Amino acid sequence: MNIFFRLGVVLFFSLTLSVSLAADYEIFKSEGKVGLKDDSGNILIPAAYDELGWSSTKKEPVNGVIGYKKNQKWGLISLENNIITDGLYTKLYPANQMLLIAARRGKVSGYDFLGAINVEGKIVLPFKYSSIDLSDSRAIVSYKSGSSIRYGLVDMGSRELIPIDYKEIKKVSHWYAVKGPSNKFGLYDYFGKAMTGFDFDDAEFLAPGYVTVKKDNAYGLFGKEGKLIIPVQAKAIRLKDQVIEMLSFNEWTELDTDHKAGDRYSYDKITPLGQNYLVESNNRQWLIDSDKKALTSKKYHKLLQAENGFIVFYQNGRWGVMDRTFKPVMAATADSVQLDHGLLFSQNAYKLWQIYDTLGIKKSSYKYELVGKKTGYLWPVRRNGYWGFIEQSGKEVIRAVYDKVGDFLHDKVVVGFHGESGVINKKGEWVVYPEKAVIQLLTDDLYLTKKGKLTILKSLTNGTVYFTENDIEIRGNYLLEKLQDGKFWKIDFDGRIAYQRPRDERFEEVREPSEGLYPVKINGLYGFIDNRNRLRVSNRYEDVGNFKEGLAPFKLNKRWGFIDKYENIKVQPLYSRVTPFNDGLSIVTSAKGYNMINQKGKKLSSYDFEGLERLENGKYLVTRNNLFGLLDAMGQLAVNVKYEYLKDLDNSFVIIKKFNQYGLITDEGVDKIPAIYDQLIYNKHKKLYLGMKKSQWVKATL
Repeated sequence: MNIFFRLGVVLFFSLTLSVSLAADYEIFKSEGKVGLKDDSGNILIPAAYDELGWSSTKKEPVNGVIGYKKNQKWGLISLENNIITDGLYTKLYPANQMLLIAARRGKVSGYDFLGAINVEGKIVLPFKYSSIDLSDSRAIVSYKSGSSIRYGLVDMGSRELIPIDYKEIKKVSHWYAVKGPSNKFGLYDYFGKAMTGFDFDDAEFLAPGYVTVKKDNAYGLFGKEGKLIIPVQAKAIRLKDQVIEMLSFNEWTELDTDHKAGDRYSYDKITPLGQNYLVESNNRQWLIDSDKKALTSKKYHKLLQAENGFIVFYQNGRWGVMDRTFKPVMAATADSVQLDHGLLFSQNAYKLWQIYDTLGIKKSSYKYELVGKKTGYLWPVRRNGYWGFIEQSGKEVIRAVYDKVGDFLHDKVVVGFHGESGVINKKGEWVVYPEKAVIQLLTDDLYLTKKGKLTILKSLTNGTVYFTENDIEIRGNYLLEKLQDGKFWKIDFDGRIAYQRPRDERFEEVREPSEGLYPVKINGLYGFIDNRNRLRVSNRYEDVGNFKEGLAPFKLNKRWGFIDKYENIKVQPLYSRVTPFNDGLSIVTSAKGYNMINQKGKKLSSYDFEGLERLENGKYLVTRNNLFGLLDAMGQLAVNVKYEYLKDLDNSFVIIKKFNQYGLITDEGVDKIPAIYDQLIYNKHKKLYLGMKKSQWVKATL
């Protein structure tokens, strides 16, 4: 703490001195030239120069000297008006209180070369560098060769301590981080001696005498003794209140249903992916196998599983693709990628799509504005504003000349052409020539055209089959025609009236049938009729639902119950809402909440729930007081309503959460894995569970 306190005092003193120096002098102008006065108005340097100060934004004198500019060149002058150097430099600015960075123009190259001089004008570093970064009695310097820049470290005698042959050098504490040819960093000491190999992805200053190093998305600590004092295994390392703290990655443990521990893993996140795991650390994702061996690079920002085992990856703002062996077949160069049935579509920065196979080989010279989903063994593509189709080879087998295209049906597709519609086959040949109509394919031979009010059913082989100006609905293998007088005709695909439902003036509404009966509205009330218009359930209800499992909901006095097909009330109208029976059970709602009833109207629970939801496996998720429980497929309580979270795995086990911790129980409520984990994941492939415990910041042991 004393070290940081003294450093703070020195910094405060330096800032105060700089401000007071700036206030002691004034640059004045006379007859187009500038000079320097002190704070009493005395002229220190006559107005004889184009500029005074430095070629940088800084203007204040340094250690009794200041730069002057004359005839486009900079020189050095004392505050006593003594010329220290002639105007030799294209650039001149302070590096510290004793040294200045200067630049001279090369006679042959015409480039500026940097060097360093002291306040007496003596050359300290020769003029041969592209950049100079002074620190103590060392300088990080660089050469530029073509488009590449190489860095090294020199002393004030220009002796190379670290050869000028590296991609980057930066000062970290009293050491230097050097980036080698493999883009990895190594650490060098003050004298240019290598202390490590080129092992690290990065190195950063933490505190005097301490440097954090990064490798494969984890951090370690390099200490005062010039050694790695914390292995490169931490999620993060920080300095807090002058104490170095370390945060480990979350600890994941494989568990069986008896809570027996297996392999352990240290990552932020881990997700089962087939036989492997997708892991994440410090916002990077990669795949590992069951032996914890990395299958992919650890540099990806995101990995997503695509079709046929291919993986899409995201890196540095672009997408790429790797195959089943985790070998990249397309580098991360695309704005977007899609895989569809063996073709790979890559979108570039101009929003145009190119086509590749899954070996990464380009399959088409065209670039497309849009690519649609595969239909009939072909892919719709848009080029220059028009649509066509490509095949698996990438060849454009149907030229992009159409205004729009639909989906193939029986090797035919409806297309738009010059504002009209027609039908083509897979060879691009016209099957139905374009006309001013809306066309819809029905079968391999039949299609509908609609022109205004006229709808025509046509055959490719026999021409017109049926036509009408009435509204038509397609119902599977027939058409339902609604006549103007309210009658309904069923028209088969041969154009014959297969069934005619005459309108009965009694019916204000007729709904779709269920279990052979049609809900109808007569005189404002609902009942049911059969297919011969006979009233089978009297119209005495405010509303009805469809029959299912022999019972239909009915509404009376604003409450719902159930009746059978003989109009026997099987469940009294007591509920504000009901669901159709499913496996003999219905979810009902009243002012008290949700419950379940059987077909005799008996409630299955003695208390009501705030929520009740049927799961895909036939069980029921229930909530009360914001807690969850589980009912079995018979509606009986299997898991008490006492958990903050509940997920039925449909394998006789349930992941639960209580007191903000996760555990495992059977679907009958028996504890198996205690609720002591911050997260619990089921691995279907291994039939094991992954329990996670979050890491906490701790004081580092140095």
